[in-house]
Amino acid sequence: MPDPSLEPNAAAIVAVRRLEIAALSVISAIAVATLLFWSFPALGQYGPSGWHAMRPFTALWILGVVISLALSAPHLSPAAHRASAILGVVLFLIPMVVLLTYAGLLPYPAALPSRAWPQSVIASALTSLTLPFIRAPSGWRAWIADLSAIGAVGVALLVFSSFAFDVIEFVGIGNTNYTAPQILCCIILLVLVAVGRRAQTGGLFAILLDSGLGTRLARILLPYLLLVPFVLFVALRKLAEIGFISVIQAMAIAVPLVVLGMVAAVVWIARSTNQVEDDLRHQSLTDGLTGVLNRRGFDAVAKYVLRSAERAGTPVTAFFFDLDNLKRVNDDHGHNVGSALIRIFAGLLVTTFRRSDLVARMGGDEFVVLAAAPAASLATLIERLQAAVAEANKSAILPIPIAYSVGYSELLPNSADDIERLLAAADAHMYAEKSRKRAA
Repeated sequence: MPDPSLEPNAAAIVAVRRLEIAALSVISAIAVATLLFWSFPALGQYGPSGWHAMRPFTALWILGVVISLALSAPHLSPAAHRASAILGVVLFLIPMVVLLTYAGLLPYPAALPSRAWPQSVIASALTSLTLPFIRAPSGWRAWIADLSAIGAVGVALLVFSSFAFDVIEFVGIGNTNYTAPQILCCIILLVLVAVGRRAQTGGLFAILLDSGLGTRLARILLPYLLLVPFVLFVALRKLAEIGFISVIQAMAIAVPLVVLGMVAAVVWIARSTNQVEDDLRHQSLTDGLTGVLNRRGFDAVAKYVLRSAERAGTPVTAFFFDLDNLKRVNDDHGHNVGSALIRIFAGLLVTTFRRSDLVARMGGDEFVVLAAAPAASLATLIERLQAAVAEANKSAILPIPIAYSVGYSELLPNSADDIERLLAAADAHMYAEKSRKRAA
């Protein structure tokens, strides 16, 4: 049986697809507007400042990536997916040719200012490398797509960080041939769409859309872990620029803040995980209908009661309860009444016996109470239970009266018997009482 925690989260997939549509719409608008400004210079005067930094060829390449991503959508036909892969290969070759030209491995056009390795072109190459294999769920094609997407994310973050800190050598070629902000925006959005598409298909990023606890924590933490360091360092840099603090002081402030943020994230993850673990443990050890221990919970806790009683030299008594005629109640009054009878009787056991006594539903209409005390000292509790049941029957909270049979057995200190024999003996005594009732 597959692990349900590894099943895709439908709400997360819907959210990712909506973000994809929004991102591709923004990218297309930027690229189309740029092409219009270049095609009709009269329109360019109404464009934003610096629009000409994106060249027509770059805008066409960006639109090509948008088309390839659109054709790789899960709901489209295999023919569309093949067209997406073919277009992706062509789009990958374009930035590779540019990089080879910059590296001097191909003839270098004199129109270009100087040889360099622009990070935006590298990010473009890595992004387009995911396109031919973006639908691959596993195998070497999936690894190429995933590793390319990871590399594209890293380079895009480097360029974004370089913009934030004015590290011009990581942004482009000198002061005249730099990565334009709108190009960086398009690349970052394209990378995010590629990662989202890979997450829907499979591979490394699929964990971002799963239903498990780790995935839910990751979806909450990732935005903060990605944005907070940038915001912190940019703010400290601005304070250093205006002379409020020195660069060394800014670094001294940044380090403990980042460490505290990481520690806070780890503590939050640990607390959230422990809370979920406690909830799951409680659910696995507790009967869903009555709220008392189930058989598994009883087995887990009973051994500690026996050990404590053995160390203290105290007898252990087990009471085995069975509701009378529950099948007839279910047949005559319905399972809802039968479930209510079970739930009310469990509540009477919990309120009658001591908080240190274990109350468990062993299954169906059978209950066990385990007490670290001699049977003789618990006789008053059995009498109190009988009175509580009689009072409940008088109140007519159920259409039929509660009736039960009970048997008990005592385990003396240093006895060779174990919990199974103790329960078996109590169960045998309970059935003996039930037989006497039927005979009467």
